[in-house]
Amino acid sequence: RVPLFSRREAFADQVVAGHPWVARAMVNRLWFMTMGRGLVHPVDKLDSTHPASHPELFAWLSRDFETHGYDIRRTLRALVLSDAYGRAAQRPTPSTPPDSFAYGLEKPLTAEALGRSVAVVLAGDPDATAGQRGRMLAEAFPEVFPEVTITTLSQTLFLTNHPDFNAWLGPEDGNLTSVLAGIENHDQQIDVAFQRVLGRVASSEEREAARQFLAARADRPQRAATDLVWALITSAEFRFNH
Repeated sequence: RVPLFSRREAFADQVVAGHPWVARAMVNRLWFMTMGRGLVHPVDKLDSTHPASHPELFAWLSRDFETHGYDIRRTLRALVLSDAYGRAAQRPTPSTPPDSFAYGLEKPLTAEALGRSVAVVLAGDPDATAGQRGRMLAEAFPEVFPEVTITTLSQTLFLTNHPDFNAWLGPEDGNLTSVLAGIENHDQQIDVAFQRVLGRVASSEEREAARQFLAARADRPQRAATDLVWALITSAEFRFNH
């Protein structure tokens, strides 16, 4: 069926007319993208039954966004330079609510960001192939990766069983997995893997667990290297902004 009207045209008319809900919806979405939760939560429930957690701030940001011509870049810059964005992820007290924004909320990487991050880890460069593989993740999970803040069964099954994702992590063309497979010393393997994937050294507990893991697979060095990389890449530390 041919649509009777263009939704984009109707949206553009509302923007030109200065409809206040346009600015509010965009500001709430930008806050959600940067902070992990909207000032109005859920992010798409802008109605009378879902008040803003900080109404004065929400009203000010919306007016500012509209006054400056709906400048997304300007608003994003203000948000990422704010104290709220720079707060540590550690909750001050167990009872501190997430809508207080008193601590940094853990935010999952979007599917495409995850794909590019994996590409940087494996080969050191987010090339065009990385974008294609990131879109593969996005097509498999159009909403799961960017929207939830806990690991779901769907994510677990995908990261465990999807043939394209698992093939991507395999040793090829001097990538991280092939480099690890060529290192005989397990401690050196662990050092390289943790530095490349997580940007830090392994804790004593992590190192001991990784040693046991690699020792049990000493007769399959490529498989062991692939599985070690998979374990680090699928960890919450890698997949979440925190």
